[in-house]
Amino acid sequence: MKILFVNQHFLDVMGGSEIQCHLLAAYLARTEHEVVYFAVNGMQLQYDVPYPVEPGRLCWNDIHRIVKTYAPDLVYWRFNKRRLLPSVLMFRLLGVRVVFAVSHINDVRKWSHKVRFDAIGRREKCIQRYKSLRPALSSRINHAGYHWVDGVVAQLKQQCGVLVAKKEIIIPNSVDESYVPFHWEKPFVLWASSLKAVKNPELFITLAKRLKDKGIDFLMAGKTVNSHYEQLIKEAAVSDNFHYLGTKSYQELNGMLRKSLFLVHTCEPEGFPNVFIQAWSQQKPVVSAFYDPDNMIRKGGLGFCSGDVEQFVLDVERLIAKSDLRREMGSRAETFARETFSLERNGRKLSEFLHEIYQD
Repeated sequence: MKILFVNQHFLDVMGGSEIQCHLLAAYLARTEHEVVYFAVNGMQLQYDVPYPVEPGRLCWNDIHRIVKTYAPDLVYWRFNKRRLLPSVLMFRLLGVRVVFAVSHINDVRKWSHKVRFDAIGRREKCIQRYKSLRPALSSRINHAGYHWVDGVVAQLKQQCGVLVAKKEIIIPNSVDESYVPFHWEKPFVLWASSLKAVKNPELFITLAKRLKDKGIDFLMAGKTVNSHYEQLIKEAAVSDNFHYLGTKSYQELNGMLRKSLFLVHTCEPEGFPNVFIQAWSQQKPVVSAFYDPDNMIRKGGLGFCSGDVEQFVLDVERLIAKSDLRREMGSRAETFARETFSLERNGRKLSEFLHEIYQD
């Protein structure tokens, strides 16, 4: 079967969704499938990966060109709802079935952007409403694209039963355990994500300040998205227990997690954080301030989900102090990761589901 992956490529944009697409595309390409990757807004002259990559835009000319060149049997779409409605209609017009893979909480919401009204001044309020109303309307319009989708792949139980779908299946994210060795002189905890508002990086910096007497370093890794966070990092760097290490590759993060005490997570609920399964596969628990996907952390004893800031600080402090508890949680986490996030198992499950959609 010929499968066309549609998403940004991880060599252009280092994100969880892009990494998952690459892992699955590489797995399917080495089995019985032919795989082509439509790299939306791709920027590389060459992609050193084990499948062909076609950069392009989600417009009729590029979609038509790629479909006519490669004649895919099915599209695996993991690009959220961005231009979903017109793109799905174009694929259907060209006779190609579409499977949508959920990768963010907003994928299952009809209205996934809040319209803000907190600006001061008439002119500022008008500008704010226009800027926030446009993506909200776009999200709602593209939500109609699900009516022409043939199947939905969810990551979590909480994402199921929401979308219009002829067929639906849960396939968790997968993990690649390979790592680049990492060395740090002192014991440390790690925060890893892009630095933007929904990730709450300020809370990790506050945590480092409040626990500065614990003899532990607080390492932060991830891309800064604007000057506000660059300034925040600069101010935090005065503390000798906080260190910002910049953007790291997937394998570099695995190496850092392998040497860490545990992972600290401060993000709002989005999808299924790749960094959770990276930590668990390296035998490290997770202390999450607010988010526990499908209650995995609480049910499995894989760390703590605190629920509020004060409990979050207490949970981090407790896990720093108790090495036996870290080892116990880490052992459970590694077993859970091996049983749940195996690329071989999840790849086979996806292959069977795509076959089912194609033959229906």
